[in-house]
Amino acid sequence: MNQDQTIARWRRLLRQLQETHDHELSCTECFDQLGDYVDLELAAQPAAECLPMLRLHLVQCGACRDEYQVLRELVEMTAVGNLPPEDDLLNRAGHRRRTRHGSGGSA
Repeated sequence: MNQDQTIARWRRLLRQLQETHDHELSCTECFDQLGDYVDLELAAQPAAECLPMLRLHLVQCGACRDEYQVLRELVEMTAVGNLPPEDDLLNRAGHRRRTRHGSGGSA
């Protein structure tokens, strides 16, 4: 890692520290609200203003951000009738979980 990358990484970490609050959403709370957040976004509503703690969690948590991106993509694909077969979706979801959490483990 070169000096510019190191400085950028430190700045990002410091910014994340500055953005922390006394109460923040857990990953479970975030996951429970993701559907609402995506629905607001796709309805052109101010999702980040309506659910600011969820938005902050997504900025800070890569795992939840990944889940959000997958959910948003699936909802968009469903809206235009462009979903792959259910078996393919289930296989991909199972592969993602095994890859992220280790084989057979749960988070």
